[in-house]
Amino acid sequence: MAKRSAQNLDQTLEQQLYTSLAQLIADVKSKKDAISFIESFFTNGERSIFAKRLAIAMLIRQGKKYDDIHKTLKVSTATISSTAEMMQTKGFRLALQKMKVDAWAENWSETLIRVFGGKTVVKKVIASKC
Repeated sequence: MAKRSAQNLDQTLEQQLYTSLAQLIADVKSKKDAISFIESFFTNGERSIFAKRLAIAMLIRQGKKYDDIHKTLKVSTATISSTAEMMQTKGFRLALQKMKVDAWAENWSETLIRVFGGKTVVKKVIASKC
């Protein structure tokens, strides 16, 4: 995993860099581009840490027990506990809400495909409702 330099940046410069990164993330529009960004900017270890943190939050939200999460994701109970605390922050609540909506849409889309047939028909039905 990448190490953070012990030398601190000027706070104004650090804030500008942080803002630029946030804007870059906000500008990524497709899953393909997001994957490309993540694969280019994060090491395998960093990707694993963030993916597991999100998975922990989703499993906690589903009511899973810490021991089950520990066994499934191979993370410590301390990591689960710290993630549970992070879930109270605005950013985590936003991410979990987005994932909940995306999961609902995915399930609904699969139901429509089963009922109406192909994806083309489903896209037309969804487009007509928007």
